This record gives sequence, C-alpha cells and structure tokens, in this order.
Amino acid sequence: MHKQRWGWLWDGLAWLALPVIPVILAGWHHDFVNWSPDLYRGPDPTEWDWFLWVAVPGPLLGYGFLAGATVGLPDDPDVKGWRRWFSRRAVWVTCGPWAGLLGALPLLVLMKSVPLVVPLATVPALTANTLGQWWFERISSPARLGDLSIASAAVLIVSYGWLLPAAAVVRRAARRDLLRPALQRGLALMIAFVGSLFASFWAAVEVWRSYYFDTRIAPVLLAALSLTTLSGCASTLTYGEIRRRDLFQALLVSWILGLALAWRWWSRPKGKK
Repeated sequence: MHKQRWGWLWDGLAWLALPVIPVILAGWHHDFVNWSPDLYRGPDPTEWDWFLWVAVPGPLLGYGFLAGATVGLPDDPDVKGWRRWFSRRAVWVTCGPWAGLLGALPLLVLMKSVPLVVPLATVPALTANTLGQWWFERISSPARLGDLSIASAAVLIVSYGWLLPAAAVVRRAARRDLLRPALQRGLALMIAFVGSLFASFWAAVEVWRSYYFDTRIAPVLLAALSLTTLSGCASTLTYGEIRRRDLFQALLVSWILGLALAWRWWSRPKGKK
C-alpha cells in the first residue's frame, strides 16, 4: 500500500513536471538565439533572416522527432544506476531537444571565467538574455570574423544538440526491431508539429493583417523596454511588432504544452485506462 501511494504521487508529479520543463527550456533557447536589442521577446518569424530560420526552429524539430519516435518505444530495463535516468524516454523528450543548450552551460561558465578563450567578460551575468546580447554583438560586426564563426558555431550546437539523443533513440529502436515505425512517427510528428506552428502564425497575421502590421510606434510601457530609453535609445517598436511577437510566444507555449501532454497520454502503459 505504501509503495502504491508513492507511485501515485510520482505519477502526479510527472504529469505536472513534464509540460513545464520543455516550456522553460524553450524560453531559454529563444531568449539566447533570438535576442533583440529592444529587449522585448525577440523578433517574430516575419523579421527573421536565414540564420535565425536555421537556428530558432532547431529544438522544435528535435522536440517533434523525439516525441514521435519514442511513442511505443519502451524504456530499457537493463540500464542501472545514474545512467538509467538519462536513458528514460521522458528525459529524452523533455530535455533532449535542448541538450545542446544544457550541455553548453558548463562551457559558457568557463568562457565567462576565462575571458582569454572567448571575450565574454563584458557580459554582466550568465543569463539567456545577456548571452544572446553577446552573440548578437558578434554577428552584427562583420569585421570580427573570428567572433562571428565562434558565435555561429555555438548557436548551431545549442540548436541541434538534440541529434545526440535522437541517435540514442534510433539505436534503441534498431535493437528492438522498431526502427522503421520509430522513424516514421518521428519524422511525421516533427513535420506536423513545426509546420502547424508556423502555419498557424502566418495564417493569423495574414487574416488580421491590419492588426498585426500596425505601423504606429508603441509607447514604452514595459520595464524591459524602458532600459533602452535610459541608455539613450528611443524605442522604435510598433504595435504590430509587439502583437506579432506576443502571438508567436503564445503559440509556441501552447504547442509545446499540447505536445507534452499528448505524448504523456500516448506513451502511458497500455494496461492503464
């Protein structure tokens, strides 16, 4: 009875934590890769250049693939000890898409401590926003090709580190003769997840184009934006830009939460009703 009670508690905590972790990690990645000088959420897809189109959707592609490929793929009971936690499907789905971001944190701390490696000493604190500012300053200066290559490589590693857990999923599926269905589900859900997210965004801004492309300059009402005013830079954000950024953030959170809950339901033990 005691063991059963703790089992129900663990299941309840898992249901709560599973959707929250991807949302937090997705927010960190978005603040790092998609940083904006105006300090408000970062540019929306209508403002992205080719590099942001490569970097920003990276973990979203991994999220869809890992969620689809692990449905029907059981955990490995032969793995023991601390390695067991890193081989669980739930960890692959909730943390795997942002494995590059999580793996880069120790390196970023080292870079901050040893500024001779990469000039990060000017970054006041190691947060997603300040690291995003550091990267933005490098790619905005064509003369600093060394910094540009380092920053671009770092962002691509952060965005596509999910290929490592994806390789682990493929290996496990191959050992259990489930490779083909795992790949089919993973690729199908990856395309459906990312495609529906961006299609919904573009459909909304086109249907209500006058609302989402309002060119009036918005007053500085947010504390984050007031920082640009204090630094001597007037805010040039329009109502349309703010609305588009808010819309994309809302859609992103909704899609991530929805897929997390759906995956939790799809991957439940079949004996449970």
